[in-house]
Amino acid sequence: MSLWRFGCCCSADDVKAGQSDATDPPVSRLHPPQDAGLATDSRKFTINLKKTEGTRLGVDVDLADGTSLMVDAINPGLVEDWNKNNPGLRVKPGDRIVAVNGVQGDAQAMAEACMGAKELHMAIQRP
Repeated sequence: MSLWRFGCCCSADDVKAGQSDATDPPVSRLHPPQDAGLATDSRKFTINLKKTEGTRLGVDVDLADGTSLMVDAINPGLVEDWNKNNPGLRVKPGDRIVAVNGVQGDAQAMAEACMGAKELHMAIQRP
């Protein structure tokens, strides 16, 4: 099982010898949900987040299935802020992030996109 904490990039057992924990890129405020909303399937929706310096993404995910990021926990950060501002489109444990900025089908690539991009457009699939 591979668990990533966006707030500290990875668990201790994911860090190889000679490698140190990376910190999140600077993160900060929530992007208003102009184009966020329900897709054709009512269990799928999109969230938009904008990172600026000093704020974390604030979500723990599991990459075990290799094709999506399963949300394990919501922590303080942008996703928690999104949830407070968008109660009808809350991200919850058990949801799956199925695309990040157009990247889909590769959990590792989606996790890297979360860490590297300043703006995130995430497709969420509810079980």
